[in-house]
Parts: sequence; C-alpha cells; structure tokens
Amino acid sequence: MTDDISAALLYQVKKEIAENYFGARKAIEEEKAVLKEHIQAHRDTIGKTVYEYFRQIYQLLGTEKLVEEFCEIAGLEAKPFYDRYLQETGDIKARPLAPIKVHGLTESGKYKNFLLDCYKRLLDDLKRYREGYYDLMEECLIINEEIKQLTANYNLNEILTFVRSIEDVGSVAGVLGETIVPTQREDLEKKLAISKLNCPGKDVVEIPPLPGLSQVKTKLKHLAEKACRNRKKN
Repeated sequence: MTDDISAALLYQVKKEIAENYFGARKAIEEEKAVLKEHIQAHRDTIGKTVYEYFRQIYQLLGTEKLVEEFCEIAGLEAKPFYDRYLQETGDIKARPLAPIKVHGLTESGKYKNFLLDCYKRLLDDLKRYREGYYDLMEECLIINEEIKQLTANYNLNEILTFVRSIEDVGSVAGVLGETIVPTQREDLEKKLAISKLNCPGKDVVEIPPLPGLSQVKTKLKHLAEKACRNRKKN
C-alpha cells in the first residue's frame, strides 16, 4: 500500500513537471511560428519595397567600388541587401542596366535624377521599415528570454536528481525516466533543447537613419556621373 501511494505521488509530481515543461515549450513554439509569419510579412511588404530601392541603386552604380562610395556618403557601415542582390542578379559588373525611365536632357542627367529619386523614395519608406524591424527585434528578444528561462527552469539533470531524491529507491524505478543512462540522457537533452533565434534573421537587416537628401545631393550627383562614365566606357 505504501509503495502504491509513493508511486502515485511520484507519478503526479513528474506528470506536473512534464505538463508545465511541455506547456511552456508549446507556447514558445507557437510564438516562434507567429514571429516567422511577421518576418515574412515584413519582407513581403515594406522590406520588399526598401530592397527594391537598394537593388536599383546598386544596379545603376554598376561596380562594388561605387556601391561602397554610396554607402560612405549615406553613412552606412554595411551594404544593405548587397549579398542578396548578388545572389539574385549575379556579378554586378556583368549586370546590364535597365533603361532609365526618368527625365533628363542628357544621359548623365538621367543618371543623376534616377539616383536622387531612388534615394528620396528610400528615405520616405525607411522610417516604416525601421519601425517594423525593431518590432520584430523586440519579439525575437522576448522569445529568446523565454527560451533562456525555460532552459534554466527545466534542466534535465536537476529534474532527474529531484525525482530520485523523493522516490523510494527500487519501488518505482523507471516510471518516467529516472533510470536513464548517461548516453540516453545526453540524447534526450539534445532532443529537448530549444535553440535561440537569430534576431530577426538574414532577410531583415538593420538599416540606420540616412542623411536627408539636401545633405548628400551634391555627392550623389557626382557619384551618378561616375556611374554614367563607367557605363559609357563599357
């Protein structure tokens, strides 16, 4: 009778631990799925728009050297979406420039107006992009903190040690895993582990505020002239 009561109590303890753990784990997985949808929505809307501006600017400039000059003018330490641009379009030097459909009496004038127009539209939409980015970042950091707390609160070794400390040795051995051998325990820990998220992912990059058009207009015009001369040479 005593053994039956001990077994029942131990079962209830472990059942509660399991329910709490997997309940919390399920909630985190659901939050991760929602975040994934939010990231995709951001990429498919404002992210797609902002990427398109950078794509057009990179294509107009035509060389990595000029792209780096543009980033320096705009105060960008990195080249936003540049790797993605290369993956989608191939070698930037070999990429032909699509017809520039903007006003301008000369080819150089068209280049200048095109670059200035792209930059202006980029500025107009960047605020909304940045707001979305930081919303995603906040979601991601919250989930990572929940993963950290779950891992700390449900350490497998500590749980099994606790179970052994309250059981009547030999009477309920193996009920829910307290007799797991070390190799099995390691495998179980790996299966139960939840990896932290890479906030918020490679497809949503951080872009700092850019200087106003009036601050960089002259430099952008000179940059467009260089791009135009390079195209004529080729």
